Amino acid sequence: MRATWLITVVLGLLAALAAPALGAPPSAQQYSLAEVEVEQLADGVDWYSGSQPVWHSRGWTARYETYDETGEASSLVTGHLEVEANWNVNLANWRGNLWGSAHYISDVYDDSGWETTWTAQWTAIGSWSGRGVGDGYGEFEGMKISYEVQNIPVPPGQPGMDIVSGFVFTPGQP
Repeated sequence: MRATWLITVVLGLLAALAAPALGAPPSAQQYSLAEVEVEQLADGVDWYSGSQPVWHSRGWTARYETYDETGEASSLVTGHLEVEANWNVNLANWRGNLWGSAHYISDVYDDSGWETTWTAQWTAIGSWSGRGVGDGYGEFEGMKISYEVQNIPVPPGQPGMDIVSGFVFTPGQP
């Protein structure tokens, strides 16, 4: 009985001493926005394979602007971004994978933004949805970002558009 009490007291003291070192839990701020393609920078390298042709593309790159930013973290996601995309899509059924990176550059904070990676799935002709995560740099150093993205199919020749919603995670303070 005495040993159990002593172990409980020691564990309680260790937990109390460790709590400040662990810091507070991170806070999460929600946001949503639209991304509109303003310029395609590179076509990438394309090739086809298989009897039901699979379209492979590597290194497609475009510049986007963010619009209609809402939510607690809207000032942290206002700006422009460069997206690099890669994909494999079966042209018989428009099923396949996309993946790539996005470099967000803040319009509000100098020399700050997000380096992210993302993955997605084709869901229909010209339509896809996915998720991404990333790390902040500059004023956002130590912050994390997580998002879901859904593209909006547009007629050929029109700029691409995506709807994005997610969270910015700020580390807790000790």
